[in-house]
Amino acid sequence: VKPPYGAAEMDRGHPLSRGIFRSWLANERVGPAHDPINRNDGTLTAGAFWARDPALSFDGVDDYVEVPNRAGVFTLVDSWTVAAWVQPLATVSWPLGPIVWKTARNGYNDDTFALAWNGPARSFFAKLERAADDTDFDVYSAPHPTELWYHIAAVYDGSTLGVYVNGIMENSQNIGAVTAYTGPAPLRIGNNLNSLHGPRGVFDGTIDQVRIWNVARTAEQLLANMNVAHVGNEHGLVGSWSFNEPQGSQIALDLSPSCNDGQLGSTP
Repeated sequence: VKPPYGAAEMDRGHPLSRGIFRSWLANERVGPAHDPINRNDGTLTAGAFWARDPALSFDGVDDYVEVPNRAGVFTLVDSWTVAAWVQPLATVSWPLGPIVWKTARNGYNDDTFALAWNGPARSFFAKLERAADDTDFDVYSAPHPTELWYHIAAVYDGSTLGVYVNGIMENSQNIGAVTAYTGPAPLRIGNNLNSLHGPRGVFDGTIDQVRIWNVARTAEQLLANMNVAHVGNEHGLVGSWSFNEPQGSQIALDLSPSCNDGQLGSTP
């Protein structure tokens, strides 16, 4: 299912939500992706391009959106939520299709958190990596058909790591208190080729309405708000990209108070 409204309409005229530190609605068609709250706007570079509704289409080869970890807003270890609307394609250019990926340092295998698509298994998964011993914790959803729109969320509440599809928890694991790697590396949307995590990859499909929270959203909140526009200053929101910029824009504006705009690009 795809949100029944244009992304450009999602950030207007809606009451404030609680828990949001940053917000990018990606309603721009061209130019940067604006963060109306924190002003952490994102920049698009050659490669990823604006798709319908609008949204961003990723080629499964080298496209990505890179967002600076300004003020360490993506240093999330105690609890967090990462959510997005995605449409994975049937092609499997890479076994791994990162949707949102945060590594601590470029060129190292020390990841903080991630939400991704496993092409061969046709499933979504949430992950984090414990800094003390390099242990990866991965939680997979049930298999899902390609070419359809899904609202996907990864949630860690300080004890349980869960993956949600269309507001419903499909799998979870009680992993206890885990301190993940943290560092200055930027956030990547659609690509994790800046990490040495194995496997690496590029998402093949379309991504829209990416939101990151420094709090664990409940199942009720995810279900009630996945089709609701956010103003950007909701409690806990640290990143929000709606990809509503005009066609040809290389910037993905961050509509949260963090104002971490993303730059569209492609890996050399």
